Amino acid sequence: MSKRTTLLVLAAAAAIGLAGPAHAQKSVTVIREIDTDRYDPHKSTARSGAEVMFMIGDRLVNLDFDMKTLKPGISKSWSVSPDGLTYTFKLRDDVSFCSGKKLVAKDVVASYERWLDPATKGLVKWCMGTVDKITAPDDYAVEYKLKKPFSELLYQMTQ
Repeated sequence: MSKRTTLLVLAAAAAIGLAGPAHAQKSVTVIREIDTDRYDPHKSTARSGAEVMFMIGDRLVNLDFDMKTLKPGISKSWSVSPDGLTYTFKLRDDVSFCSGKKLVAKDVVASYERWLDPATKGLVKWCMGTVDKITAPDDYAVEYKLKKPFSELLYQMTQ
């Protein structure tokens, strides 16, 4: 085995608990082919950045393993108005930041508002559709209103 393959095998074994005694501290070494220019999801389109961001952040909606089926992320459910303009997300109440602070709807709204802010210079704002406004009617609900329907919205939110 090459040194790189050996490291990957050892990292995988450590991650699933096969290396060392049960009480030993486990660690994982991730070998990356290339680094990225930034780890800001609103300003990067680099695959190398996405690899890390998908490990440290989460989305309202995720794609299942078949890469077609939408499934909950930090939202436990969502609904779409008949006119396709309003998406209402019900958030899980068991999501926390790494600091321990509970995630609430205003945190989600703030993230989307930052993306929309021209000062952010977000590279892929089109993924959000033509947004009218995004609000937090309560701590665990996000209301996402569009100016015109955007059938790709839920899929784009998985990215």
